[in-house]
Amino acid sequence: MLSGSCLCGGIRYEVKGALFEALNCHCSMCRKAQGAAFRSRARVRAADFHWIAGEDLVTFYESSPDNHRGFCRICGSPILTKFDSDKSVFSFVQPGDVFGRVSKYELEWHSSILR
Repeated sequence: MLSGSCLCGGIRYEVKGALFEALNCHCSMCRKAQGAAFRSRARVRAADFHWIAGEDLVTFYESSPDNHRGFCRICGSPILTKFDSDKSVFSFVQPGDVFGRVSKYELEWHSSILR
């Protein structure tokens, strides 16, 4: 099991299943949203992701059709992305923010789409 939080600690969560499809995305939207050269993320089954505290602090922004980026409305930490087309998975934005050991988190690919 993995657990984590946003920067201010208002949002806390647990991931009880495996992370998969890990990637670093370098598109301009991800770079802008993260304020960095890329966005690291992995997918997690929605059934394996559990809010411990602060679900009401998560605000979603539809950055493109089907893509809703969730972040803490207090500190701005990105948390996860939900998809209209597939409600069974989330894109877990914070694999580096978990408190558990992520020893099997292997990068599957780099997205080099620049737009």
